[in-house]
Amino acid sequence: MKNISDVIHDKEEQIVRVRAEVEALRIAAPLLDDENRPNGEAKLLRPQPIPPK
Repeated sequence: MKNISDVIHDKEEQIVRVRAEVEALRIAAPLLDDENRPNGEAKLLRPQPIPPK
């Protein structure tokens, strides 16, 4: 059986990784959407802060 502190630590590391992935997707999504826009206009999305829990 795992120690509860180890489980919490692992989950916190997972949260950090997922937040980084979400931020990367927020940056990449408008770039990918740019291919479908006339005149090469890009719609930039402002990242919304994710409050820590």
